[in-house]
Amino acid sequence: MTDTNLTATTRELWERTAEKQINYKVVLVAALMDRHQVKYKGGTSYKVTTDFEDLESLVVEHGDNTPLPGGSKTVFRTAQWYPKGMECPVVIPASQMLSNKGEDTRIVPLEQSLVEKGQQALVQRLNRAIWRTGSASRDTDVNSNAEWQGVPDALTHDLQYGGLERTISTTTNTFWQGASLAGTFADYNTAITATIYNFRRDIDAVMAFCDDKKQLMAFTSNTIFRSLQSQVQGQVWYKPEGTMTRYGFTAMTIDDVEVVAEPWLTSSRNSAASTDVLKFAMLNLKYWRLMIDPERPLSNFTGFTHQAEIANGTDQYLGRAMTRGNLICIHPNANIYHSNMS
Repeated sequence: MTDTNLTATTRELWERTAEKQINYKVVLVAALMDRHQVKYKGGTSYKVTTDFEDLESLVVEHGDNTPLPGGSKTVFRTAQWYPKGMECPVVIPASQMLSNKGEDTRIVPLEQSLVEKGQQALVQRLNRAIWRTGSASRDTDVNSNAEWQGVPDALTHDLQYGGLERTISTTTNTFWQGASLAGTFADYNTAITATIYNFRRDIDAVMAFCDDKKQLMAFTSNTIFRSLQSQVQGQVWYKPEGTMTRYGFTAMTIDDVEVVAEPWLTSSRNSAASTDVLKFAMLNLKYWRLMIDPERPLSNFTGFTHQAEIANGTDQYLGRAMTRGNLICIHPNANIYHSNMS
């Protein structure tokens, strides 16, 4: 039975902090930061010159009296991506801000806590953008489509990317496709089993287009990660951790290729987790760039503005966590992506 004398005469004790129940970390971003692949650049677009063709077809075997033909080929193309914006509003009514000012009454500093949550929201949305289903419509400037591009945008077969069309039916720019197990450059969504055999096939497919295995890193859901792990435990070519474990991520190394579990792909807070759980990507990090405007890094916050100072404004404070940039891949062939692995 409740003792009313006790409740009337005894102060309640509050822990003077708030324990965070939600935390978001972007695995790919951490890997790129670790390799200094986050580039703080401004500008209206990001461009790269691609050397996509050799001159072997112009070579002629000849004798002394053979007429030697001329000929030329286009060997360079320009790929181009556009910076996109991202923001999260943070609003605090004046009454709440004033009531939270007193050190003797507040449990946590409301302004600081909400700003941090706004910045975390940017990270969460960036995670969603990195792994959501690919779409060619994002391959435009911010006025036509404001969505950031991610891994599926870069490696889904036959989607325009970097301003270059990719169509296997007409063999258009196959040099710019993500690697393909079947050699068709149209099999990214073919059902595939999470086995060590297929893992090694992915390595072979990627290495056909690049010469640097040291930068390979595989990203997948917790579910597929555990499936692969159960197949390799106890084997000499398996290491129970990887470089990303020092950042708190779950990782292992198979055949000298690090495999990292991306919690977002299986998170209960991810509305697309039922399909994201099937995603697997083996990336050559050498060819990825997270482009961020130096004026708007992920930690950026505009500061609060009192809306009452604006005509017809309300008595509340508004600030925005804002960033600007894009994720780009400058050599899709050196990477492989599966959307249907189980």
